[in-house]
Amino acid sequence: DQHFRTRHIGLSCAGAPIFDARGRLVAVLDASSIDPELSEHSHGLALAVTVTSARAIEEQLFRESFRQSWIVAASPCDEGGSAVLLAVDNDQHIVGGDRLARSALALDDQSVGNSVHLRRLFDYDGSLFRRRGDQEDFAAHLMGGLGQAWRALITPPEVASRRLKGSRRDRFHTRARLTQLANLMTLDIESQAHCGLSPGAKRRVLEYMDAHFDEPLTLESLARVAGLSVHHFARAFRQSTGEPPHQFLLRRRIERATEMLKQPELPLSEIALAVGFSDHSHFARHFRRLVGMSPGAARWAQR
Repeated sequence: DQHFRTRHIGLSCAGAPIFDARGRLVAVLDASSIDPELSEHSHGLALAVTVTSARAIEEQLFRESFRQSWIVAASPCDEGGSAVLLAVDNDQHIVGGDRLARSALALDDQSVGNSVHLRRLFDYDGSLFRRRGDQEDFAAHLMGGLGQAWRALITPPEVASRRLKGSRRDRFHTRARLTQLANLMTLDIESQAHCGLSPGAKRRVLEYMDAHFDEPLTLESLARVAGLSVHHFARAFRQSTGEPPHQFLLRRRIERATEMLKQPELPLSEIALAVGFSDHSHFARHFRRLVGMSPGAARWAQR
């Protein structure tokens, strides 16, 4: 090999490391290309192919090591991070993470060995992991820290009794899937919007609204919590609640204000700020429109 390279000075070489399921270096994938006319282009193409191939080998090694676990392949929806692989048991404790998961999610052998729960890293619909009879991948979306949405492709554990070495079913669990994430999840997540918000997404959004009443809430921030685009979130929210997000939020704020009016020691201006209105006049105008009377009159009527 070395003799061949010394005789071909136009040879362009590219290498990519391969790590095992525990993040340990086990090999280096090496590729060479000859393109005297377009050497820079050739080298860039060879490097990209080599890195992609090395990542596919890593995924196969990871899936082979965790056949009896749920495999979660996930990547941030904002395209700002790398795709990761996690293995979890039936109780949703993390039992494995590839090198990128360990780096991006601050996992190490100790945290994995201590059975860290997947909910320490993501919020998600727990019913996803009750589909033990399924033997096909299914798409999902997860909510990470700071409201970051992740797309995911989940592979159920292998059913040992159905495994036939060398069969299509045997290859199913080790087949690489990371490259499917972007296209598959864009279609899957946004298609959910046609049927309204999922129970988990709806719960997250309502809890987020309740916890941030006193802050300016934008459609963009609520869509991030749900893990949807702004357009699809607005449509899904209306289908789930019967109201557009801004109208629903306004009504919830007025309902909260009505409860606070029962505390006579609270000034109306303080109540207005506490439920997210910029000033008392803004609060009074919306309160009168929805309730039919001013906040002061409503407080008097509650006595």
